[in-house]
Amino acid sequence: MERSGRFRQDFNDDWSRLRGVEMGRGTVQFYSAEDVFRLSPMSACIDVMESALKELAAGAVNMPLRSVMFFGERKVFGRMPAWFKHRDVIGTKIITMVPQNRERNIPSHGMPLAVVDAESVTAIRTAAVSGVATRHLCWPDASVLAMLGTGQQARTHLEAMVAVHHFERILVWGPRPDRVAEFRQAMAPMSPVPLEPAATPAG
Repeated sequence: MERSGRFRQDFNDDWSRLRGVEMGRGTVQFYSAEDVFRLSPMSACIDVMESALKELAAGAVNMPLRSVMFFGERKVFGRMPAWFKHRDVIGTKIITMVPQNRERNIPSHGMPLAVVDAESVTAIRTAAVSGVATRHLCWPDASVLAMLGTGQQARTHLEAMVAVHHFERILVWGPRPDRVAEFRQAMAPMSPVPLEPAATPAG
């Protein structure tokens, strides 16, 4: 019990240091187990749950069935999302259950290792997979690359394409000429050839 208590205190200390972390577009608040118990008296939570169940029955809450992934030996990863329509608030509870942790006198739910911005990961991962496909499927003599769009995915895809294949020309099209101009200026330093504006999606 002493080791478990120390772990719980370390857990709370680690999360308390993360409160108020800036995540680009705003501040993300972190609440430790101690915070949750302190801010959630049972009598108040019973009333909140009653209200939530009424809202769910009335269709004011979109709460799909939880998704569960099993991994390793009797280990579980669960995700439980919900959207409260009236307040336009969406959230999800993510939890792991690792029974083997009890043998080490630590909580069975484990401990988070990192909070990572998903948009940037998505942009890089998606483009990297496209890079794999281009590396193995692109015609060796392909010489023209057409970029359709000028958003975040276009930026990372341009980086991926030029990393795996040499193009003699790169055309950029977008519905807004000003965005095309901004894209060409921003991405010019990493492009091996000039970025040419395209008048239509067909080039």
